[in-house]
Amino acid sequence: MDFGEKLTEIRKSKNLSLREAAKRSKISHPYLSQLESGKNKKPSPEIIRKLADGLNYSYNELMDLAGYGETVHYNTFRELFGDLTKNSMQDIIIRMPAMKVTKQDGLSMAGPLSKEEAARRLFDLKDWLELDMDLFYDRKNLSKEDREKIKTMLEILLKKE
Repeated sequence: MDFGEKLTEIRKSKNLSLREAAKRSKISHPYLSQLESGKNKKPSPEIIRKLADGLNYSYNELMDLAGYGETVHYNTFRELFGDLTKNSMQDIIIRMPAMKVTKQDGLSMAGPLSKEEAARRLFDLKDWLELDMDLFYDRKNLSKEDREKIKTMLEILLKKE
């Protein structure tokens, strides 16, 4: 299923008209129509965030469907980081953005992550708290406010004197 088909399925499953879904997502209904019909196949990460928020759907899944995410399987993980697990048969699947988006002079540019950047993002808690992805603690999805509280708490606890 491509991005547009999935978007249509999500919208219809929530019994939303095209106009209502666009309004909730803070985008124009003609643009949403283009996305659903496949005329526009790759919206920006910012638009995908608006769609995820407006449709109350997983940002990460929409990013994957739009071609921004990738699944890093155990073999790739092992190549990047060596054998870090005690059980070499353990199946590890990690989802993370495969692209980095940088803003320069008002323009957004996307490029693939280097192995070093992928490793840093996998293990840097500060980056995990800042990424646009679903994070959970004790089965509770962490809100932006929760993440800010955690970052503040960690900065206080880990402050070097």
